[in-house]
Amino acid sequence: VIYIVMVILFASSWGVWGLAAAVLAGGFCQFALQWGWTRKMGILLSPERPDLHDTDLRKMLSLFLPYAAGLSLNQVNPVLSRMLASFLQEGAISVLNYANRVIQLPLGLFVIAISQAVLPQLSRCASGEVDEFRDIMRDSLRFALFVVLPVTLGSVLVSREVIHLLFVRGAFGQWAWEGTARSLAMYSLGLPGMACSTVVMRGLYARSLPRAALKVTFSSVASTLLFSLVLMKPMSYGGLALATSLSFTLSGAVGAYLLSGNLGVRLGIFSVQWCAKMTGCLLATAGTVLAFTALMPYPAGEGIAFRSFWVFAVFFASALVYGVFTWMMGFQEWRWIRGAVGRTSGGPVIKGEGEE
Repeated sequence: VIYIVMVILFASSWGVWGLAAAVLAGGFCQFALQWGWTRKMGILLSPERPDLHDTDLRKMLSLFLPYAAGLSLNQVNPVLSRMLASFLQEGAISVLNYANRVIQLPLGLFVIAISQAVLPQLSRCASGEVDEFRDIMRDSLRFALFVVLPVTLGSVLVSREVIHLLFVRGAFGQWAWEGTARSLAMYSLGLPGMACSTVVMRGLYARSLPRAALKVTFSSVASTLLFSLVLMKPMSYGGLALATSLSFTLSGAVGAYLLSGNLGVRLGIFSVQWCAKMTGCLLATAGTVLAFTALMPYPAGEGIAFRSFWVFAVFFASALVYGVFTWMMGFQEWRWIRGAVGRTSGGPVIKGEGEE
């Protein structure tokens, strides 16, 4: 909110410096808010010389360093994509960058939020019963897919309309529109893999397995390079975006395999019943999107307000249909959502409840 207000107030007069100032102001306010809340809870955050002989601190550092290395390696993937895109036609790097910016919205709203929400529950039972940890991991992954799969479907089917609404004006012409929409669709295919990979990584850290998490990150980087080299020639920049999606999906599978090996039991993420019900709900959602776009085509020539309403309407209609169908199918994820909305105090949102 601070960033948006600062941009509105100062971007026109300060130019690019206004954007930089808005980022700094937003970061400072975020820190100040957290500092104030922790102080209210009786935890005063202040600089202090650490005791390097403290066993808890040493354990934290032993977990933190591989974690930091893994985060650093994750930044290699976009660098690889941009480097390889420089060998393609002019504008390839730009369309990938624009599409990547758009995919950060569902990534931040859903993928990161879900993974952060399940970490406390995973940490609490990390040293407890293996079956309990397995159940929470399985249900967390299912919940992530429950939320992300319809978002993926919508992002693929309405990618052209979304890109037109956000970017098509001025020098952003037809080729840039088509290229960015294609890249967004390819990136969107990786959202389920990103969701699973992020949740699995939280599980690995909860089990104090930072080296296994580092292996997952290495597999992501290596597979990104391999898939990119294979796909960039036949699919151009779209192949690079698809390579990123495939690498995240593969890294999620690798992480689940390593976590299962540590637990000594299979996670059992997918059951035939769950997959069949989810397929039916997604088909109904896809049919809604296709029917909406056929009956009410995107008003490309209208003003931004009407185009924004159209995009909102198609997403709302598809979300409503998906919600109704999953409710009728008896997905237990709705019980978790009701519990999260209705709870008034702390406590886990997701609990292992066994197979459906």
